[in-house]
Amino acid sequence: MGIFYICPLNMSNTEQQQIKSTFANTVQSIREHLSSWHKRRMALLAVLIVISAFCDVVSLGLILPIISIATDPTIIQRNQYLSWAYNYFQFDSVAQFSLVLVIVVMFFYLIKNSYALFVNWLSTKFTVDVAIHITRNQFNKYYDLTYLDFTNINSALILNHVFSNPTSYMIWIINPVIMLFSELLIVLFIIGFMIFSNPILFLCLVATVGPATFLIYYSLRNVNTQIGTGMDLAYPRAVEALNHSIFGYTDIKLTGTERVFRQKYLAAIEKYHSLNMKGAFLSLVPLRAYELVAIIGIVVVFAYIYFRNMIEANSEALTLVVLFAVSASRIMPSLNRIVSSMMYIRKTQVSIKNLNFLKDKTLDNRTEVTSDPLTFNKEIIFENINFRFTKDQGYLLRNISFTVKKGEKIGFVGVSGSGKTTLMNILLRFLKEDDGAITTDGTKLTDRNMRSWRNLLGYVKQDIFIMDASIKANIAFGEDKIDEQKLMRAITQASLQDLVDSLPEGVETKIGEKGSKLSGGQRQRIGIARALYRDAQILIFDEATSALDTATETEVTEAIDKLSDINKTIFIIAHRITTLKNCNRIYELEKGCIKSEYSYRELIDKVV
Repeated sequence: MGIFYICPLNMSNTEQQQIKSTFANTVQSIREHLSSWHKRRMALLAVLIVISAFCDVVSLGLILPIISIATDPTIIQRNQYLSWAYNYFQFDSVAQFSLVLVIVVMFFYLIKNSYALFVNWLSTKFTVDVAIHITRNQFNKYYDLTYLDFTNINSALILNHVFSNPTSYMIWIINPVIMLFSELLIVLFIIGFMIFSNPILFLCLVATVGPATFLIYYSLRNVNTQIGTGMDLAYPRAVEALNHSIFGYTDIKLTGTERVFRQKYLAAIEKYHSLNMKGAFLSLVPLRAYELVAIIGIVVVFAYIYFRNMIEANSEALTLVVLFAVSASRIMPSLNRIVSSMMYIRKTQVSIKNLNFLKDKTLDNRTEVTSDPLTFNKEIIFENINFRFTKDQGYLLRNISFTVKKGEKIGFVGVSGSGKTTLMNILLRFLKEDDGAITTDGTKLTDRNMRSWRNLLGYVKQDIFIMDASIKANIAFGEDKIDEQKLMRAITQASLQDLVDSLPEGVETKIGEKGSKLSGGQRQRIGIARALYRDAQILIFDEATSALDTATETEVTEAIDKLSDINKTIFIIAHRITTLKNCNRIYELEKGCIKSEYSYRELIDKVV
């Protein structure tokens, strides 16, 4: 869809460049972020808007004959079109002709307004489709990032870009673009109509409305840009402060720092609301200004009538005033919407910037949809694994090599920072080795088989993610159709049966946000059951018991030990050595290298 803009002659080159840049960015964003289907819909919508705008102008022209006949009935005979209609349909009187003409005009307005509402409905539906399309793209963009890229982005920023920004783009970019196109057409058609009807009247309109339009936009242009940028900065800060206040409740209460966190949130949200209300107030300025302009325009018309000595010619003077009033009543709201649309587009250019954020990043999961098949029946081989986060850093893992047979339990120990979790993240494919390879049954792990590989994995970490949902939903995790047989088997294998039997609602019991209604050990066993429900062949426990007390750790460790009987291959990172007592081998990592290999008894003897 084309975008029209007017650069007044006395506007500076910088201002003209800013306007051109604003609309160039807007058009480019539509090209980039709308699908081919949406672009075709937008083109069709543009055609329908042209028809609607033309009908609006025709409706203005239909009022003039009614006014002319009311002030001077003889015009019927003097006007060739009215005379032809009067004679062709053989009307008996001027009153009868006038009545039928009024009914025809009313019927045309009914059809015209019904059609306009239909176009508005299509426009609304279109913008909703665009918002959903962009939201889907934004969600995919962030979820397809690599593990490192995703974890390096503030969660409040992601919330803003995925949840709020598509709505902002729809409401303050797409809608104003459609509105701008529609209202510009209406204004151009009305101008053409006025030039055809009375050029002098058109000049009166230009003399009053033209400068007013420029002054209104010129005076508000920069402040709206500042408001949009300020709101985009304030919103994620408010979300971040609120998240800290919610998830840090216990620590905040214990330290008595409620006032500090409350003030951080209130300061950010106050700025956001203040800017929002300031923007809403400024959006009312053009409407009020145009009301004054309309009155000034009528005064100008009367002055023109007076100097042309038309007061005596009542019918002509009345027709002229009514023509101006009718035209102004339609063109003023259009001009108001044009200025408002331009203000909104300029105000929310930051939403386009947000859509383009990270668009050039290398994505992680796009190959998962067509993942190559992968099996694990014999062994996993770690072969000379080297890894570093960036090229200017030293290696965090160096020459890691060992083999794990199917069904073995492998433990890892070492001080914090020795590389244990980094190694497991490479196994999970959240990180990728710089050198070396991991193979399963002779097949190297790559992007092509990542999805198949992850289908074999179950991951239980220290802070298990628990949804505010039922036990059943947390174990099945994301499945719409839950397999009851698999569910009960996972509950039994994870030693959760006693807990489920003790609850009145059983597996349907809601366990609260982050599992607030469960103990630490119960939450960990929910994580184990989740991995087992997926029938994971390889289980990875990353400090899964480090945050538990001794008694609870023993319960979870016993649950893990029972898994040895179901032929699962298990990797365990443990802070407490007792968690590793059933491991076939235990590797000690130090400064990214395998320092030693132990049996459980050998490790105990070393520690003692």
